[in-house]
Amino acid sequence: SPEEIHPVWLQGGVPLVGRSGRGWSWRCFFFLPFGGRSFLLVSRRGSSTRLGAVVALTREQGKNDKLGDRLRGAGLSIVEVPCVAQVRDPRGEEELEALLRAEPPFCWAVVTSPEAAAALSDAVERCGTVPLSLPLSLPRVATVGAASARKLRHVTSAFSPSKATAATLADELPGEIGDSVLFPASKLAARTLESRLEERGFIVTRVDAYTTVPAPPWDDGLRDTARTADVVAFGSPSAVDVWRRRIGTDGPRPVCIGETTALACDDAGFRPKATFPAKPGLPGWADEIIQAAAANVNDDR
Repeated sequence: SPEEIHPVWLQGGVPLVGRSGRGWSWRCFFFLPFGGRSFLLVSRRGSSTRLGAVVALTREQGKNDKLGDRLRGAGLSIVEVPCVAQVRDPRGEEELEALLRAEPPFCWAVVTSPEAAAALSDAVERCGTVPLSLPLSLPRVATVGAASARKLRHVTSAFSPSKATAATLADELPGEIGDSVLFPASKLAARTLESRLEERGFIVTRVDAYTTVPAPPWDDGLRDTARTADVVAFGSPSAVDVWRRRIGTDGPRPVCIGETTALACDDAGFRPKATFPAKPGLPGWADEIIQAAAANVNDDR
């Protein structure tokens, strides 16, 4: 068969793509440093069109684009295996709108997920506060991280913590401007943030604006693809639970967005043990997935 030449980026000295035993035969030509990174020029013989390890992304359908783009850029193959879906609670949405209209206004509105940020933004819009020159005072908004901040509309984030976790947000939220906090959240969200804020003397009003439910059942083809993935990326404990019930706890290497989700994997007995980035957020999560994929490539040799 014809021979093709490909550049292969290195992560910690390990090629990120190229696997023996899956229709590929790789041999190194030479090593090149480039802009602080390194890559190999390799040749390929074989008919397979599959490059690199396969990563299963478990977030809701349509919410994996940015992570998927980063992973494809590293030469990994992506398959979306949605484990969860997010559903708004009409009563929670009504309550959130009413609280935004209340006087005096809350000092802070705190959001710890992109969906909570979207729910808050929708409530602001329903209040008729767009444009914001209308006479309605709004709380300052604190977001757990960049992903939540990007989901805001009509308002902007006034504060984010040094580490993108609910616990750090609760520990670092400034108290100088007042102690009242509006907290739109998922029904399934832990009480970590509100408990720690209350310990600091804040008065927290929680609104369950949405909930997370299992995604629709997978067909046999998607289930088989999930079983044969090399790495599975989990963005929430809810996704971990759905995967456990549908696939089990042995198989792909689990890589989690943060420590809370990794602990859910540990509690469920996942093997290999779940890993997570030291600094939560999409860039760190993507890097951790790439490292797990590289380790998987190395194990197959």
